[in-house]
Amino acid sequence: GIPNITPSATRVSLSSHGWTGFHRAVANDDNQGPAAAAYMKDVLKASKVFVADDQSAYGAGLADAVKKTLGSAVVGTDNTAADGKQTDFSSTVQKVVSSGATAFFYGGYYQNAGLLRKQLTSAGWKGVQVGGDGVDDPGFAKAAGNEAAAGSIVTCPCSPASKAGGTFVADYKKKWNVDAGTYSDVAFDAANIFLKG
Repeated sequence: GIPNITPSATRVSLSSHGWTGFHRAVANDDNQGPAAAAYMKDVLKASKVFVADDQSAYGAGLADAVKKTLGSAVVGTDNTAADGKQTDFSSTVQKVVSSGATAFFYGGYYQNAGLLRKQLTSAGWKGVQVGGDGVDDPGFAKAAGNEAAAGSIVTCPCSPASKAGGTFVADYKKKWNVDAGTYSDVAFDAANIFLKG
């Protein structure tokens, strides 16, 4: 019964339990997943998409929404380790390459996504990797290498924190001595709405 608000949790089922104290400040996977799928289909013109996830509540939920939207365009699926300690993705890489997919969607977080991108590039795969907001971190390019990461697409049910209005970006940097992250502005607004409520 304790009221809570999340600036970043997108799993659809979080709002299906009848919890009267649960609130979220971003769109859920049923919004982001179809948008990512539409981008792959309409912009990338991908008729063959491979979808994998890290088996986390976040990653699997987002990947499921992408698969549901793409339907028969999904030519293969796979799961990576849920513990975030996996470093060898050769099994998934081989499946992506042999599937003939021109787009690869990964539901999970930036470290695994970056290592996957690096290993896909090393295997000679020329497609485009797409990921959700869990990939929206400088650590993705660090894990993949800048050259391999170039051209990858990240979706988010948010606007970049760097585009927040007013003096938010400068104030955040001054206060915390780091740049605002993916959901810093949403968290700030959500907390203030909650406190005023």
